[in-house]
Amino acid sequence: MAEAAEAPPGTTGRLREAGWAAGLTVAAALLVVLAARLGLIEALELAAYDRLGAAVFRDLGAERRVVLVTVDEPAIAALGWPLTDAQVADLLSRLLDARPRSIGLDVYRDRPRPPGTERLDRLLATSPEVTVAMFVGDQSGKRVPPPAALGPDRAGFADMPVDPDAVVRRGLLYREDGPASVTGLALRIAATYLVRDGIAPRPDAGNPEHLALGRASYRPLERDDGGYARMDAGGYQFLLDYGRRQSRIPSLPIGDVLAGRADPALIRDRAVLVGVVAPSQRDVFQAPAGAASWLGRREIYGVELQAAAAAQLLRQAHGETQPTLTPGAPVETAWLAGWCVLGGLAGALLTSPALLLAALAAGLASVAAAGGFALLLDWWLPVAAPMLGGALAFAAVAGRRLAIEYRQKAELQRMFARFVDPGVAEFLWRQRAVYLAGGRPRPVRFEATVLMSDLAGFSTVSEKMDPAAVMDWVGTYMDSMTDLVIDRGGMVEKFAGDGLLAVFGSPADTTEAAAARNARNAVECALAMRRAVQSLNEQYRARDWPELRVRVGIHSGPVVGGAVGSERRSQYTVLGDTPNVAARLEGVEKQRVEFGGSDAGCRILISGATHALIGPGHDCEKFAETTVRGRSEVIAIYRLPAAMPP
Repeated sequence: MAEAAEAPPGTTGRLREAGWAAGLTVAAALLVVLAARLGLIEALELAAYDRLGAAVFRDLGAERRVVLVTVDEPAIAALGWPLTDAQVADLLSRLLDARPRSIGLDVYRDRPRPPGTERLDRLLATSPEVTVAMFVGDQSGKRVPPPAALGPDRAGFADMPVDPDAVVRRGLLYREDGPASVTGLALRIAATYLVRDGIAPRPDAGNPEHLALGRASYRPLERDDGGYARMDAGGYQFLLDYGRRQSRIPSLPIGDVLAGRADPALIRDRAVLVGVVAPSQRDVFQAPAGAASWLGRREIYGVELQAAAAAQLLRQAHGETQPTLTPGAPVETAWLAGWCVLGGLAGALLTSPALLLAALAAGLASVAAAGGFALLLDWWLPVAAPMLGGALAFAAVAGRRLAIEYRQKAELQRMFARFVDPGVAEFLWRQRAVYLAGGRPRPVRFEATVLMSDLAGFSTVSEKMDPAAVMDWVGTYMDSMTDLVIDRGGMVEKFAGDGLLAVFGSPADTTEAAAARNARNAVECALAMRRAVQSLNEQYRARDWPELRVRVGIHSGPVVGGAVGSERRSQYTVLGDTPNVAARLEGVEKQRVEFGGSDAGCRILISGATHALIGPGHDCEKFAETTVRGRSEVIAIYRLPAAMPP
């Protein structure tokens, strides 16, 4: 029980706020996880993947294993389309004469196109280097088989999975064609090329369900891998990396090859892909941002895509690069949760709006930088979900805290609005951790100048006047005095019948210059009160009211400010020796006060401490050196003249 009683103030509140922050962070993480699983963030993830790929894009230089033979619009105009079997046979003969390792014909030959059909069939049957494209298609029923003369191990499907935004980011190694499994064109071309290196597709030693090709191991993509959500993961899919690294694949026009003008050195020991690069044939896909920059255009032709995939497989088979990996759902969830926690912590701990904005920007940049670095290491870490989750947790926690602080600030400023100027209230708000505890001001010691005023003869006046008139008589005076205090930066700490206690200074005033300024403000306020009393007395005489006679005492020194009372009713006040001395100065020789001469209806006495702070150059007369009730030491008392020097 003793330990509980000694718990520091505000511990329960801090624990409650920590609980709220943790709850909001968890809620943000769960909300983003749900959105990601429903596919609501997939488009953002894919766009971020493309942008990060472009940011870390690496040009691998001239490609040394793959070459393109292209059929463009001028070639179609010259040769006609589709090519005849004789034209294809001539092309293959020219290429085979240059001794490539493999040839991929990304041109459908599903039916004879005479003349030259028998010659082409013989060439295909006797040339194991040649692979011809087929199209497996989808449930729509569209299908393009390979040439009848080609064996089942010599065809490769050209189908490519396309993402919802029409961009191709994935490739297919295998897929089902009815009861059989067929091989992708890029893999078939790469596997034929690698025969001379003693490399062939095989089950991975570590996991027989995965494909190994040389030094590379391929785990099939699952539908929720990376930034995907509920994608069609049919077949054996892998991530293409042509959006973040690509070699510059040389290209030979088909006309140059047929005419014997092509350099055989560009064909020898390479994988050759033959295909159309003519817009009229509509074999066009959308490339990721990095590949689009490399190509100089957003569109990538099918044969270019197959060539990029084949080059990637060959690089990875030789261990020059690695297949892109995804960490899996548990790691991705932990990755998201970690950024949500960081966002929640930042929202809970940072108070400055500038720091909050800087932290938000730094957090988003850090997620992007981490995602880009991971891509450099061939890992795809989602970034959109962590950005959203971290930002949501940040906004929820910071928003709730700022809303509470706004309400507290409004309450605090309402509390002090009648007592201090807005600058002091703003300071107290900024320093609320120091000056507030449990919803009320902490006791704070600070230097101030205290002004105490009282009306002489109030009891006699109140006995002779009607009560309503007394209230009007005093109220008019107090209204004027209160405005004078506030106008000079003072705080009216209390009214006591006909008396007024004002404090000049706040916890914000910690310098000697501030102490001197507060003392001068108090003295100038007293002089203004004297002038106001003269003006009010003219009004009072006109109304046949008793004249005002005011005593003022001013003393400078330390005070303790804080709240007294209960939660149901409390008041901000200042305590200590300083206000007591000011009250004693106001009451010095009260029975023998003369209100004529320079006093002009308002006698003003200041202490030696205040006299020292307001500085030289004024005409204060020494009133007395004496003790005051409640203090044993002698203090110097000065009587204030009618005006202060500038």
